[in-house]
Amino acid sequence: MARNNSDRLGEIKKPEHAETPPVTPQSGLTFVTPTEFVDLPSRGVYYPDGHPLKGEEVVELRFMTAKEEDMLTSPALLKKGLAIDRVLQSLIVDQRIKVADMLLGDKSAMIMAARISGYGADYMATVTCPACATKTKHFFDLNLAEIYHPEEEKLQEWKVTDKKDGTFECELPRSKVVLRLRLLTGKDERYLHQMTQKKKKHNLPEAPTTDILKRIIVSANGETDPIALNKFVENMPAFDSRYLRNALRVLTPTVSNKQEFMCTACGYDQDLEVPFGTEFFWPEQ
Repeated sequence: MARNNSDRLGEIKKPEHAETPPVTPQSGLTFVTPTEFVDLPSRGVYYPDGHPLKGEEVVELRFMTAKEEDMLTSPALLKKGLAIDRVLQSLIVDQRIKVADMLLGDKSAMIMAARISGYGADYMATVTCPACATKTKHFFDLNLAEIYHPEEEKLQEWKVTDKKDGTFECELPRSKVVLRLRLLTGKDERYLHQMTQKKKKHNLPEAPTTDILKRIIVSANGETDPIALNKFVENMPAFDSRYLRNALRVLTPTVSNKQEFMCTACGYDQDLEVPFGTEFFWPEQ
C-alpha cells in the first residue's frame, strides 16, 4: 500500500483554531474551547448525496475536556462499548454529523486527533509479539500517522468501478458474479461488535469474515434481497472471498500508523500498526 509522506496527519493540515461560544460563569471567568480541523481520509467522496460530509475534506472537532474524560470513565458507557463514540459525538462541532453514519476510516482519523488533543502524541502501548507472544511496552508517535485514500489507479488494478454514489462494482474472479459494494460505517462496526458479543454469550461459533461481507454487499447480479445475499455469502468460493476482503482493504480510505517494532525476547522485527487498546484513551499518566 503506497503512501505519500506529505500526507502525514501532522503535515497535511496544521490544526486551525477556532473559538466556540464562551462559557461565562458568574465569577466573570471566560473559558474558550479551541477546535481543530481534521483531514478526512475519504475526502468526503464516498458519502451519499445529502450526507453532511458529502464533498467535505475536513471535520471540525473541539479539543477534549474534563467532560469527555467523564464519558471515557463512565461504567455504563464502557460496558456497552459506547464510550469512544459518545466522546467523538460530543467533540464534533457540526452536530448534523453522526458518528454512526461516518465511514470507519474517517472515524479512525477523528479518534487519532482526539487522542492527540487530549493526551498528546506520545503513546506507550502493550504489544504482543506476533512470533513469541511476549508482551512488551512499546512507544508510538501518533504524529507519524498517514492518510490513505484509494486512487483511480488502485481501483483499476483491482478491476473495481467507483459508481459515484457511495458504492463500488466488481466481478468476482472465480464465480463471475457482479457485486455492488459499500464501505463500512460506524453503525456497521457497532453491529458487528454486538454480533460477536452475542455469539460469545451463547457459545456460538464466530464468523467474522461472512459477517463483514454480509454488511458490505449491496447486490449480487442485481439481486438485493437480504436473505438471498446472505445465502450467497455463505456459499461464496474461498477464492472469491479472499479477493473481496483484499479489495475492501484497497477501497477503504483510512488513517494508518505503522511503526517499527523489535521484540526484546526473540528479536522479531517488523512494522506494526498502532494498537487501539485500552491504553489509547486511558494512558497511565
